[in-house]
Amino acid sequence: MNLDATRQSLSVTLVSFVALFTLFVARHLLAPAPIETVPPTAMPLGAQVDRMTTAWPDLLRLAAAFCLIFLNAFTLTRTVTRNMILGQRTYLPALIYLMIACGFYFPLDSLDIYIAGYLLIRGCELLIAGFRRQESFNALFTGSFCIGIAPLLYAPAALYTLLVPVAISVFRRNAREAIAAVAGLALPTLLCSYVVWGTGQPAGEVIKLLWQELSTPSAVPVFIPAIGIPRIVFAALVILTTCLSLGSFFAARAGMRTRPVRAYLLFCWMLLLAAATFLVPGRTILAYGLAAIPLAVIIPTFLVRHEGWIPELLFLLLAAGIVAANLLPLTG
Repeated sequence: MNLDATRQSLSVTLVSFVALFTLFVARHLLAPAPIETVPPTAMPLGAQVDRMTTAWPDLLRLAAAFCLIFLNAFTLTRTVTRNMILGQRTYLPALIYLMIACGFYFPLDSLDIYIAGYLLIRGCELLIAGFRRQESFNALFTGSFCIGIAPLLYAPAALYTLLVPVAISVFRRNAREAIAAVAGLALPTLLCSYVVWGTGQPAGEVIKLLWQELSTPSAVPVFIPAIGIPRIVFAALVILTTCLSLGSFFAARAGMRTRPVRAYLLFCWMLLLAAATFLVPGRTILAYGLAAIPLAVIIPTFLVRHEGWIPELLFLLLAAGIVAANLLPLTG
């Protein structure tokens, strides 16, 4: 039987998406992970989001979480499709994003991580849209502005701000466009610092908070092997498929168009920055919500560019692994 997982219809994808989301929510509510609750962020915008949403009823927070995750998953899929990054139309990025962003840990009390994720996705989409022969100040400024807001929600997202100079280099923007991009990147912090200063606090308080959040070790682990072997197997499959996908891309890049190649390279750099966020002292398990973005673009490469039972088996193993990792706490 040919399952052909890479060419499932939108309706099948939506059903799978809702089923996985329901499983992750059930695991979180009925059998929470054996870790301490992730402490609220001290970053100005993230703290505001935390204070506002923690007072909401659980049902309202669940609805908000679903809307944010759905928006992130399909905005990322739209970016991949519009720029032909994978060479064909596929909804796999949406499912891979959901598996990684919510499968390891479902942060119902930390919705700011999904807002930060949307800003990074939208920022990358705009940076890629700036890849034109003529100058494109608006897309570069707005995309950089979106990325610049993310650290004000979740401090380790500060590493992702390096995507802006990477994009300037990868897409070969000129000096005037680079100035516009850097201005957009710095503006959110400057505006936030001005508001903080207006309330009577030091103007450098935002930078101080950012440094403290990054340099203070977190008591929350980024990986929970105690939950079971399926989670470790899933992580190993993610690493294996990522390596296969990167190899597949670099082997085929010579025959690809320039725009998809450079867009894909931007997400490769984003993957490196995602790995770096797991090394900073202030890292938490919330980092999966951001690491899911580049992985959702890169992992499907091998799955959609190769036919036969191997890519389909890999995808089924990925799905089975994360389902088992979340079912076992419910049944055990």
